[in-house]
Amino acid sequence: MCQPTKRCSTRRATSLSRHQILPSTSHLTTTLATTMAADAAARAYHAASQAHRSNNLPSAILWYEKALSLTPRDAPSYNGLAVARRDTNDLKAALAAHAHAIKLAPNDALVQSNYGHTLLKADKAHEAVKRFKKAAKLEPSANNYIDLAEAHRAAYSKKSGGDHVSGAERAINKAVALDKDLPLDRRAYMLHWLGKLMIMSG
Repeated sequence: MCQPTKRCSTRRATSLSRHQILPSTSHLTTTLATTMAADAAARAYHAASQAHRSNNLPSAILWYEKALSLTPRDAPSYNGLAVARRDTNDLKAALAAHAHAIKLAPNDALVQSNYGHTLLKADKAHEAVKRFKKAAKLEPSANNYIDLAEAHRAAYSKKSGGDHVSGAERAINKAVALDKDLPLDRRAYMLHWLGKLMIMSG
């Protein structure tokens, strides 16, 4: 039996200290699995992005879904999947993916803007206006205000209610103010259809 000598006491203290600071096997296993899943998801997202840029939409969709199977709460993957689905005209699936992306990243201007474009394509112009307004508020850029103006025009033509003529005018003025180098042909085009809207509205 070990007597309570200084040497024996030190050995026991050291053993206890090591036991306290070393993580458990289950913790290490969980951490390793999480890291491996994150790495695999990142590779899947990269492959999806490359396929999307190459316009290989079926492959992009498969890779986005693979990334989401590994990291189910990843807003960029849902955003990419939504755009890919929209580009294949599967608007129901696109809107479902957008809903997830918006829930996970409500303050991301790109997520809001992409949702707006899908809503426009789905003939939901009034809802698209709300998304583009949010995108322009989060990231005041000429492109976001141009998108907002286009949504106002579409909403007016759909008679969806609201003061879309003045809304389009404000958005165009914002876009011009933010980008002094806005191409003249683009500016002229916007002012042309704004004039038509104003004439139509009386």
